[in-house]
Amino acid sequence: ESTELADLVPTSTPPRFDGAKPQANESMIRAFYSDFWQGKLDGMRTHVAPDMVFHVPGRSHLAGDYHGWAGYLAFRHELLKLAGGRYKLEMDTLATSSSDVFLKEYVRMNRKWDDDVRTVYVILHFRIENGRIVRINDIPVDTYEYEAFFTRPGSA
Repeated sequence: ESTELADLVPTSTPPRFDGAKPQANESMIRAFYSDFWQGKLDGMRTHVAPDMVFHVPGRSHLAGDYHGWAGYLAFRHELLKLAGGRYKLEMDTLATSSSDVFLKEYVRMNRKWDDDVRTVYVILHFRIENGRIVRINDIPVDTYEYEAFFTRPGSA
């Protein structure tokens, strides 16, 4: 059995990336986050479809489907009710196509019941249609850590 790299590479036609149009979607997601960091809710809202769904899996305090802009704001409100005095959100890795954006986030915060700042990692899958976000799936990198982090003591 050959171990030469040339023998392991397919000789068929290389993959096509015609459907990958990352620049527009990357720019839109970066603008969405920039508006978030600057507290420009009206700016954020321009990137969201009226019937957008924000999905948080699991059983934590944040789990569920949040519908529309009001639902997204309700999610943010629930998140901040858990937060202590320190909260920071950072983008790490971004991958885009003509209809999807995957973003790795670092959420660094303390909680009202724990003064230590901790970090939770999530992958956000943004579904894009007609230049607007129609769905966001919040995908924990470590589900058990995420569940524990966003669940108040005694409420599990």
